[in-house]
Amino acid sequence: SMEWYTRAVAAADGGASLKAAEQLVNVRARYAWEQVETLVAAAWPAAPSNESPALRTNARRGDTQPPPLLEERAAARQQRAAARVLAKTVRASEQEVQKSLSLLRTLLDIEPTVERLNLEGSTHKRAALLALTAKRDAFRQHIDQMKAAYEQARDLGLKSGKDAHYGAGNCLLADLVQSIQAPGPQQLKSGLVRILESATEKKDADFWTAVAGIELSQYKAVAKRRLANDAKALHLRFRSLHNRVSARRAWASVYDSTYLLLRSYEQTLPAPAAGKVRRADRERQAIAELLTQLRSYARPPV
Repeated sequence: SMEWYTRAVAAADGGASLKAAEQLVNVRARYAWEQVETLVAAAWPAAPSNESPALRTNARRGDTQPPPLLEERAAARQQRAAARVLAKTVRASEQEVQKSLSLLRTLLDIEPTVERLNLEGSTHKRAALLALTAKRDAFRQHIDQMKAAYEQARDLGLKSGKDAHYGAGNCLLADLVQSIQAPGPQQLKSGLVRILESATEKKDADFWTAVAGIELSQYKAVAKRRLANDAKALHLRFRSLHNRVSARRAWASVYDSTYLLLRSYEQTLPAPAAGKVRRADRERQAIAELLTQLRSYARPPV
């Protein structure tokens, strides 16, 4: 647990291993994001809709008239209270992630390894997720730092003969999160694509190489801005892999990366138009369904 790793690293006898410090960095950053994500997920609508939330609520009562003024005011108070709780949790989580980054810098000063550089990338990924949630300008900076760390991990892995597909996949993710902000289809870097394709072709494929193939297909769909076209196939492939490997922690990593990509992509879509179903609405629906599916694997109901 995070408490155990914290005590171990802070022990006066200095007996904690560097591995314990690495685990503390990882656990602290993961937990910080999970606290915020839980609040965000609780506010998710059941499904995207062009209807007014207030009108939809009353429709379940068989009443299509707007709700009474008192009801509207009560709902507004609840929303403001939830927003305050979320903002407070985001600030606390950002402080925890900064603690992780500070400890990680010490570890990297001792020796930069593939594992630590990947850890630096994943910690900046959680920082980016927090910034995305809070709509902070620091989002771009964290994506840049995430990409730089994963590039170093990929290059060091290639030099040392280690598998570089994890770093390459995350470089591709960071590239796409940046480029998708521009209008129109985007091109994925062919060199990174080849590293992922090579990894998925290995006979001794594990969970990470298997999921890399699915993620690559997802990246291609988002780059073309045609996620809805491939959503069913992605759903089936994710489900098939989950039937073989159900480890929550592994799926939490997949979910976090997918959340970062799809929520970033979602922000580029035009707003829903009342009474019309457009391609952007189908993309928004596909995003909601894929995130709901992966969240059920990462954080299943107890």
